[in-house]
Amino acid sequence: MPAVQEDAQQYLDRTGLSTILETIVSGCCRDKPDQIAPYIYRYLMDNFANSAKQSKAKSKGVSLPDWNRRMDIRPTNAKAMEEYLEDLQLRPMLHRITEKALVHRPANVIALAMDVVCGTDDHLKDAEERAATSLQARQRGNMARKTAAKKARRGSLTSVPETERIDLPEKEPDPPEDEEEEDEPPPMSPHVVPNAE
Repeated sequence: MPAVQEDAQQYLDRTGLSTILETIVSGCCRDKPDQIAPYIYRYLMDNFANSAKQSKAKSKGVSLPDWNRRMDIRPTNAKAMEEYLEDLQLRPMLHRITEKALVHRPANVIALAMDVVCGTDDHLKDAEERAATSLQARQRGNMARKTAAKKARRGSLTSVPETERIDLPEKEPDPPEDEEEEDEPPPMSPHVVPNAE
């Protein structure tokens, strides 16, 4: 019996990815980096060096430049902070990391995050394309089966074999509603003598 696949939140909690991403958001608000990719890269290298070294980015010798602190963002201005995080493209980057982690469920989420940040996640795209192609093929198969079943049902309703047909007696047409029916007296019994007055 196959093991039940853990749900997304359980996976994110078990791997610690949700905590890591929350820490990155807090760090961005505190440190105000000018670029998100170098900031996440440096954070992962500084805090999870052993796991980060297992990434394709490190094996290919990819590194990102250092980030610089933005001095024009004031910590007390919530609107400016929100605009800054939007300009930084923090949410799309974290969304990409989370989505790839949930699709591939790697044991080393740090290496996956490094690859996404550095753009060395091409090896994941092949698997994603294969999975998408497989899903599309299953969907086409399901649609073909549904269409065939629908046609079969429709065909069974319209083409009843001659041996199974029932001839129903034709119903007499109802009299038109415009004509009034005349009341006829009931027939008289031959033994009844009409009252003569």
